[in-house]
Amino acid sequence: MFKSPVSKIISLDNRTFRECLKLKDKKYREREGLFLVEGVNLVSEAASQGQVELVLVSDASDVKAPEGVDSVLIKDSLFKKLSDTQTSQGIIAVVKKKQLTADEFAESIIRKKGNILILDRLQDPGNIGTMIRTAEAAGYAGIIAIKGTVDVTSPKVIRSAAGSALRMPIIYMDGAEDAAQLCEKVGKRLIGTSVKNAKPFYDIDMKCDIALVIGNEGNGMSEEFENLAYENVMIPMGGNIESLNAAVAAGIIMYESVKERLNEEG
Repeated sequence: MFKSPVSKIISLDNRTFRECLKLKDKKYREREGLFLVEGVNLVSEAASQGQVELVLVSDASDVKAPEGVDSVLIKDSLFKKLSDTQTSQGIIAVVKKKQLTADEFAESIIRKKGNILILDRLQDPGNIGTMIRTAEAAGYAGIIAIKGTVDVTSPKVIRSAAGSALRMPIIYMDGAEDAAQLCEKVGKRLIGTSVKNAKPFYDIDMKCDIALVIGNEGNGMSEEFENLAYENVMIPMGGNIESLNAAVAAGIIMYESVKERLNEEG
């Protein structure tokens, strides 16, 4: 579908352009299993992962498409309709979404031996992208996105994750029970972030074999996860602060596992 029959797209009526434009809609992305990434680094990363279907390069840009992928020039005025950034580098790729089964995800987690991050109905794309990026940096092995979480293939998530959303194994699950069963299968205990009966995060062993649940920015972790969590952790705070940004809190807790591993290795 995305192998353009022309060497340059110059018309709004071009079929390839119209199909790319539809990928700005979440439902169409989900139906087609495709999404857009923008910028030299992200396009190169997607190409290295073998996920690129087609690259579109603005005729006002001097960037080159990665070798070995189908590419087409596009009139700059049309390119701008696809672009999601104010200062574009002039290159966009149509990328195939990795559709992992539960068994494939489990095999990847077992092979990598890392922790899991669970996104429980999170709504802020910037937060989600930052968490995915931090999870990779902290040595986490994969991400579970619970139904109700913002689409992780949205442009803002992809941009905030800076390539990590293309590299990290991500699976989408309907609810807490399904996620808990998968975590049990791979030997990970659920660590929640509810304030109920919570312990300071540094008092819990989190260096391995955990699945950390980060709840919705406004409502926190779901009741289902509260009932299933092995333990809950909290971040002690001074002053009049009641809570931290979800991505900041997730980063602090995830990096506790890094500290614990380094202390053991040292």
